[in-house]
Amino acid sequence: MTPAEIVKLFKLIVYAYPSFDGSDRNKVMLWHDQLQHVDYAAAEERLRGHIAKDKFPPAIADLIGTSQEQIQLKSDAAQHIADIEAWRRTAAPPPARSAVQHG
Repeated sequence: MTPAEIVKLFKLIVYAYPSFDGSDRNKVMLWHDQLQHVDYAAAEERLRGHIAKDKFPPAIADLIGTSQEQIQLKSDAAQHIADIEAWRRTAAPPPARSAVQHG
């Protein structure tokens, strides 16, 4: 996640929690430091879920996600990479241009 995306999250937080100070540059940098490896869309989804059920602003930890969620994402990514490698090994090359008949 980029600092600009942190600012976008802060805007949503301020709309939902007017007492939240989203204008502090040091806060933006701290949140970026902690959330830079988190996908923006996933963090926004967690934020919207937090807003729906909690009357207090979220902490950084609320937007990071659970360890189980991270483990599942890593497992899914590893499986996807393994699938791509298997497809690459078994893929047939395209037919030679001279072998293609026009008709």
